[in-house]
Parts: sequence; C-alpha cells; structure tokens
Amino acid sequence: MPGTFFGFNTALRGMQAQQRGIYTTSHNIANANTEGYTRQQVVLAATPAYPVPAMNRPGGQGWQIGTGVDSQETRRLRDEFLDTQIRRETGSLGQWQQIQDVLQQVEVVFNEPSDTGLSTLMSQFWAAWQELSKNAESSPVRTTVVETANALAEAFRHSAAQLETIDNDIVQNIELKVKEVNSLAQQIADLNGQIKNIVAAKDQPNDLMDQRDLLLDQLSKIVKINVKANSDGTITVTLEGAPSGASTLNGVLVDGTTHNDMFVAKDVDLSSNQIYIGIIKNNSLLDPNNPIVNLSSRLSSKSYSITYNNTTISLVDDSNNTYSATVTNTKDPINIQDSSTQPNTVAVIKLNNPLPSSTTETVKFDTLDISAYKQSPDVNGEIKGLLMARDDVIDYLDKLNTLVASLASKINDKIANGYGYGDAPQAFFDLSSFINIELGKATVIMGLDPNKQYKIEVDTDGSSNTTKLQLYKWDGSTWRQVGEAKDWQSSSSITLGDTDKKEFIVITTAKTKPSQKEYPLAWPINASNISVNPSLKDNPMLIGAAPLSSLIDAQLGTATEIKGLDPNKKYEIEVVSNNSKLELQLYEIDGSTKTKVGSANWQTNTEITVGDITSNKYIVIKTGTNTPTAGNKYSLAWPPAGDGSNALAIAQLQQEVISGLDATFDDYYKNFTAKLGVDAHEATRMTTNQGVLVDQLNNRKDSISGVSLDEEMASMLQYQRAFEASARMITTLDSMLDKIINGMGVTR
Repeated sequence: MPGTFFGFNTALRGMQAQQRGIYTTSHNIANANTEGYTRQQVVLAATPAYPVPAMNRPGGQGWQIGTGVDSQETRRLRDEFLDTQIRRETGSLGQWQQIQDVLQQVEVVFNEPSDTGLSTLMSQFWAAWQELSKNAESSPVRTTVVETANALAEAFRHSAAQLETIDNDIVQNIELKVKEVNSLAQQIADLNGQIKNIVAAKDQPNDLMDQRDLLLDQLSKIVKINVKANSDGTITVTLEGAPSGASTLNGVLVDGTTHNDMFVAKDVDLSSNQIYIGIIKNNSLLDPNNPIVNLSSRLSSKSYSITYNNTTISLVDDSNNTYSATVTNTKDPINIQDSSTQPNTVAVIKLNNPLPSSTTETVKFDTLDISAYKQSPDVNGEIKGLLMARDDVIDYLDKLNTLVASLASKINDKIANGYGYGDAPQAFFDLSSFINIELGKATVIMGLDPNKQYKIEVDTDGSSNTTKLQLYKWDGSTWRQVGEAKDWQSSSSITLGDTDKKEFIVITTAKTKPSQKEYPLAWPINASNISVNPSLKDNPMLIGAAPLSSLIDAQLGTATEIKGLDPNKKYEIEVVSNNSKLELQLYEIDGSTKTKVGSANWQTNTEITVGDITSNKYIVIKTGTNTPTAGNKYSLAWPPAGDGSNALAIAQLQQEVISGLDATFDDYYKNFTAKLGVDAHEATRMTTNQGVLVDQLNNRKDSISGVSLDEEMASMLQYQRAFEASARMITTLDSMLDKIINGMGVTR
C-alpha cells in the first residue's frame, strides 16, 4: 500500500499542472490582439501509476493507484498544411494586387473614354485637316490645324512621360521589395539562432516561432518560398524559380543562422529597359546596399563568382570564362570588361567602403531567368506581379510609340508631296534629330518604315574618288541597300534612297565632310518627343495643303522640294543646249525683266537641283525618262490659293488601313486601350477573388490558432476549479493526518 503522505504528492501535481494552465491562459488572453500570435495549450498527461509492476512489489498483486498529472509541454495550436496554403495564396494575392495597381494607373493615363482623351484629340486633328481641305487659303484654319496638332503632340508626350514614370516607379518598387526580402531573411536567420539555442536547452520557444512564422507570411507575399524544418529547430528558406545546380546557391535565402541577399541590377546599356534580379552570397567584400550595379546581356550564364586580390577584381561564370578589371580605388563602381578588340563592359560592381580586413573570400551570385520566372505557374508574389505589370506598361508605351511614329511618318510623307505659301516641302512633324549631325539635317523623309532599322554608310566611290552615301534597310536577316547618293558636297541638298518606290530621305548636308563609317538612323518621332515643325508654328501658311506635283510640267518631271522661291512672283525654267549638253535654267520674271537664279545639267531618272543652293533659292526636280527639247520654256504653275487637295489626302488617312498597324490610326488606338480595359478588369476580378480565398483560409486559421476570449474564459474557470479542488484535497488529507496524529489513541 502507498504511504501515509502519498496523496499530498498527487494533489500537489494537480495544483502545479492547473497553475501552468492558468498561466498559459493568461498569456493567450494578453496576446489576443497580437499579430501572428498562435494560441497555446498546456498538454496534460497522467503520471505513471504506483507501484511499478514487479515480482516483489509492495502490497501484493492486483492493485495499482494513480499518482496524479503532469504538464508535458505547452504547444502551439497550428496547422502547417494550412500555413502552406495561406502562403501560396497570399503570394498570388500580392501578385494580382500589384498588377491591378499598375494597370489602374495606366488607365488614368489614357483616360478613355472621355472628352479629354487622345481619341477625342485625334478626331479633332482629322477634322482640322478636313476643314483645311475646304479652306486652304484661310490663315485661321491653318492655325487651327497647327494648334490642334500641337495639342495632340503635347498629349502624346504627356502620356509617354506618365508611362515612363510608372515604369521607373515599378523598378524602384522592385528594388524596395528586394530590400524588404533581405531584411526579412536576416530577421529569420537571427530568430533561427535564438530558437536553436532554446531548443538545445530542451525548452520551447513558442513566441519566437510565432515571430518567425509571421516573417515567413510577409516574405511569401513578396516572393514564392519553400520552407524546410531542421532538427535543431531552425528552418531553411529557398526562393522558388531561382537557379539550381552544383555551382549555384540553389536559391537559398536562409540556411539556419546564415542568410543570402537578393539584388537588382540595371543593364549596362542605359537605353535598355532590361533589369536583372539575382541572389548573392552574404559577404563583406561588396557594398551591402548595391553590390551589383549593372550587368550586360552578353553574360549568358546563371551562376558567377567574384574574387579580389587588392589589385584585380575578377568575375568568373559557370563556364570558367573570366572577366577582370584593375582596381585603382575602392570608392567608385568598377567596370569589368571583356577582352575583345573594343572592350565591352559586362558588369559594374561596387566594393564595400571601407573594405574588410580580409578580402580573400569568394562571392558567389546567381541571376534569375526573368522570362522563365514570369511564366512559371509555380512562382507568384509581388515581385512577379511587378515584373508582369512592367511588361504591360512597356507594351502600351511601345504601342503608343508605334502609333505616333506611323502617324508622323504618313503625314510627313503626304506633306512632302504638298506645297504651301512659301518654301516647300515643310515636314509637318519635326525631323531635326533623325540623322547624325555629322551628316547634316533631314528635311524630308518619304516612305521609310518606322518599324524597320535603317543606316547610312559613308564611303569613297572608287570610280570618281568622291564621297558617297548609301542607305540600307535591315530586312530581318541582312542589310539591303535602298539607294545611294554620289559626289557628296557640303551645305547642299541630296536625296538618298529609291525615289521610284518613294522610299528616300532628303538631307541638307553639313559643312564638313562626314567620317567614313556607319550612321544608324534614329527614329526621332515617338510619343516622347513628337512636336510640330517650329517653322509651321511661326507661319502656318507654309503647310503643304496644295499638291506639289502640279508645280512644273510633267515633261520635266516632278517637283520634290522648293526653297526660297516667292509664290507671289513668276518663275520660268528654260531648256538650253550648252556644249552639246542640256541645261535647265531657272529665271525669276519681274515684268519684262528676267533674272537668272541658277542652272543644272539635265540627267534622266534622277533628282537635280535647279537654282542657287548657296543663296537657298532652288527647286529640286525628280526627272523621268523623257528628255525635254532645247528651247522649251516651262513656267512654274503655282497652285491656286484655295487648292487643298493635299490636305484632303491627309484627312483621308483617318480611314486608311496603315501598314504595320493593320488597322486605321483610330482603330489601332481603340484596340489597345480596349485591351487595357480588359486587362485591368481581369486584374481587379482576380484580386477580388484571391482576396476572398485568402480571407477564408485566414478564418480557418483563426479558428485553429486564433485566441477566442470566450474559450479562454472557459478554460480559466476550468483550471481554477481544478486548482481549488486539488488544494481542497490537500486540506482534506491534512485533516485526515491530523486525526491520525492527534486524534487516535486519545481517550476520555
């Protein structure tokens, strides 16, 4: 049989267990509103019975008596599978929230449909040209055309600037999200260290684990992560979609008590909109805030390492290709270049300042395949959403640029065929930066496709030993020559291209001879810089509303350009035989007085400039196959004041299906703004649905892990009553012992 004091231990254990339950309940109630807190519960279990079964146990066989209760642990009530679901769906919610936010900003930019959007301005623009075709001689109508075009150009520029601002904001937001990932990874690694020490002491770090889980929840909204629990209480966190393999970091963000960092780098080509995202081993060699400044698309590996030996810094890819740079100082970013004849920068990195005492460590870093990362169904999170939304913004900006480039090209082509009250033709939209300043200035662009690449090569003509210009177009596989111009002369007008196919550019050459090299044509007219020709703003009467083709007799050819000739005066071209060669002579007629302006030798199937180039008084004629007869005289037939045929041709562009757009200008714009509306609606729908799903999962989580004050009050009363009962048991046992000790054997 058990001893006299046996029951005291049983009751004491009961009081201690219920007391621990009371303390745990108090802790739950205190943290009822603490974010990330998980409800805790004391696990009670009966202690082993007495006596232990044995051959010589006391009291004989056939009996055992309980010894009370013990609190085995204080556990967190948490469903790990539900945690995984919530983190996955929270990442999807973060992804769609970012896309929705960006697309709503883009919708504000275009503001369609509205009375102030681009669609309305384009309609007003076409209507102004239609009115000009009816009243070509009216200065107010011409001013309306210029001002309407100016308003449209300003709206294009403003829209492009807003889209570029959104694009820049997205990149900055990605950089902030990456910094947030790094901060969370460091905090998780720090908590891992604390948890590891507590677990090693056989204690339970429940509250620290709650803090860590909260950080994991926040991290999972930014990037898709995988979490693996380790036996020492720590966890390993890896980034989904990161490179894997023997030479890589395998996407590890947190490994026990250590962590790696994510980074964002821009392209070394500042005109490129490409960005690079990767993971870099935590180190003290590189600048912790901006270790990799720029990378180049010439680098095609997924894993790299950086070493530094106080004089040289080396970058090695996973194919053992090495790129090096000599370090002259550690304060400025370092350009690492390849070993080609003309070295290209492949990376720009920044060392820590000051450098650590030991700089012999090897720093590994991996770069993500951004395209695969965006397309992978296994990846989600805010960073993916920002990358996808950025693609949309760039796509809308590209579409806007395509629309503007095509619009400007088509109108300038038509204007090149027109004549106004003065020099002709005048490009309607400014062409000043189309070609390199070494070549001169573009005055006419006819038929060049703004969606194609062009270049001008300057070379020496072997037959005449003169400088020639050749225009080439990239057809997707090779450069095809469009045309050439021989015998370059300074400060003159030359036509370069194929005039028969109406694919050419007219250049007023520079004063000095250009270098013999390639000059790529940079389409100057896009949504960011479209503007109306300043000379037309100053004098709207120069708008080529009348057809230029009727200016001269068809026997001579077609007029393509006029400079400095006064439409209020009469001019005459006379065909003269000079030393067995035909010569065209341009005269200005004032009554009976004829003043020679200049002349040019006749050539068939080419462009000749008749007049005086040095004084900027001439006419450019595209000759045909017919040769005029010597002695013939041809008067310049200035178009009637009210002739708006060319303006009508421009107005009719509104209804024309444009090559490269495969739609009219209006329909092309409406098509991509309609797509914007559909995309924004889809993002809103997905955000709403994903939010409902995450709320449902969180409600399920709260039902398991959340603190219910009603339940805690019930638990408190339960533990209280059990504690009181155990205390009462001790009182009862005390009374029994008192009777035995003080009451037995007493007689009266």
